[in-house]
This record gives sequence, structure tokens and C-alpha cells, in this order.
Amino acid sequence: MGALALRGYIRSSGDRRSNCCSGVMMKFLLTLTICASVFLAQRVVAVKPPKCDKYSSPLCSRVRDPVCGTNSITFANECMLCLFNREYNKDINILRNGDC
Repeated sequence: MGALALRGYIRSSGDRRSNCCSGVMMKFLLTLTICASVFLAQRVVAVKPPKCDKYSSPLCSRVRDPVCGTNSITFANECMLCLFNREYNKDINILRNGDC
């Protein structure tokens, strides 16, 4: 009877250990998920310079193809961003295509 009791103890302590480890694993996975969500929420993207050499005229098209500048201003199109850079002697790049 003593050996049976000992086997039950080993089995139950092993169960406790696996529950403990699965709890640690769940905490790790939850932390990893939260970190990944924060990283993706920041929308990490490569900043690219506008191709201002394409726009030699001081007039821009009225076609709306918005770009978000690194100054967090939405420009109607890349030409407008270039015009802004020229007029105000700035060096604003394109953060992403679309509205800010």
C-alpha cells in the first residue's frame, strides 16, 4: 500500500509541475502576443524620399493620391509635398502612402 501511495504522490506532483510549466508558458505567450501587437500598432515602415525631380513645374496636378509626410501632414499628392518642401525649404519625406 505504501508503494501505491508513493506512485500517486509522484504522479500528482508531476501534474502540478506540468500545470506550473503550462502557466509559465501561457504567461510567456501572452507577453509575446502583447509585444507583437504593440510593435504592429506602431506601423513601423520605411520612410522614403519623394521623387521631386519628376515635378519641375511649380504647378501640381489636382489628382488626389494622398501621401503622409514625416511631419504628420497629409498632402494631396507627392507633387504637393515637393512643392511644400521647395516653398518652405524643408526636407519632409513620405512616411506612407495614404492619409496620415
